[in-house]
Amino acid sequence: MSRAAALGWFGLIAGCAVLCAWALHHERSAQAAADDAVAVQERAKTDLALLTAATNNRPAWFAHAAADGQLTKRLSAVIGQAGLATTVLANVEADAPVVVRRLDDEASGLMAKRARALVLLRGLTLRELGRVLDGWSVREPAWAITSVRIEPERGGRTPSVSAAEGQDAPLAVWLVLET
Repeated sequence: MSRAAALGWFGLIAGCAVLCAWALHHERSAQAAADDAVAVQERAKTDLALLTAATNNRPAWFAHAAADGQLTKRLSAVIGQAGLATTVLANVEADAPVVVRRLDDEASGLMAKRARALVLLRGLTLRELGRVLDGWSVREPAWAITSVRIEPERGGRTPSVSAAEGQDAPLAVWLVLET
């Protein structure tokens, strides 16, 4: 074998070795990226299973009350527990829940919803309002009171304590509830 042929073979073998090393390096990098992607997918499956379980096992108070049409009855019950007549509840306007965000594909039905209600209470005193708000926060923790507007009552129900005796004057109260 001539010297030129030997150098040619040596160059060919060295080139093949360099190409094999380069391919092995990129194969290992691709394998690491694939392993990372599989780990992310497994975490996503675990998170979805936890979210589904939490959605299916949420407490009864977490249900969107505006959708079940029971918000007025539940407000009346809280008002009754506060020792007031249900006539204090002048108006309830509950919006249907709206999808705020879909949490995965449409087939599973997992989505974040928001419901809102406007409530008008008339003819109660500030102390009576405090009892109603306290009872509501304990009995209906899923419904947050996001806005309160209080004004002096103009006509309407006579409060349980007369304003003429130097006590609280009757109020009109608008509440915005959200869940």
